[in-house]
Amino acid sequence: MSKPDVSGPIETLPAGGDHDNGPVLMGVCLALTAVSALCVSLRCYARLCMRHNFGWDDTLIVLAMVSLIIGTALVVLAVQVGGMGRHLYYLPDPGLQLSAALKWSTFYQIDIIVGALLTKLSIGLFILRIKNDKKTRYIIGFTMVLMTSASLAGVVVVSVACVPLKKIWIPSIAGKCLPPDLVPGYFQPLVALVTDIVLTVSPIAILWNVQISRERKVAICVIMSLGLSATIANIMKIVESPALEARDYTCTSIPQQYIPKC
Repeated sequence: MSKPDVSGPIETLPAGGDHDNGPVLMGVCLALTAVSALCVSLRCYARLCMRHNFGWDDTLIVLAMVSLIIGTALVVLAVQVGGMGRHLYYLPDPGLQLSAALKWSTFYQIDIIVGALLTKLSIGLFILRIKNDKKTRYIIGFTMVLMTSASLAGVVVVSVACVPLKKIWIPSIAGKCLPPDLVPGYFQPLVALVTDIVLTVSPIAILWNVQISRERKVAICVIMSLGLSATIANIMKIVESPALEARDYTCTSIPQQYIPKC
């Protein structure tokens, strides 16, 4: 994550007036977190109480759920304290609220990378439960190594964007920040895009050869294809990356940072 350009006040009246996307953002994230918690709870119940085969894929998805809850809490803080979702021009205390928005958004960026990695690792291990031949192990193993490396690189980039880190949201303190052109803003989302496609298509290809009725195959493939929503979100993240350079940060960073998580 490159450090956004927030070097001065927003003096131009934003088009469209003082609209607030914060409550909508919070509502969507809270609703999807509740649905995710229900699904993970049902999965854990089935694996622990019905099938008695709770595995590493289940452990990782539980950890991903914890990451999602933390991320949602950070979204709420960014909206309620930092004014995320409104134009900076209309905030009661632009300087203080921008600082808060940058602070919670920085921690959120680390959380979203970790949470996405845990989810994809869980999916990869789940695929290996279905089919564990040499070819599948090679494809899934390579994909998992690639996305783990990219995710760790993303966490490091965010963590050292400024030293000390709080210089991101308090620019006046002593310290150094990486030049924006040295921070690879597209690499991690591009790797995420590729791994999303692999982890979505692989289960469909494997299950299509399983000896079950065509109706059940279609139903399962439709469910698996829901993973394409993450692919669409990563495409949006790549397209909207220039918004991070905009000075109206509390408004323009919404599509790039928060849609992929929610």
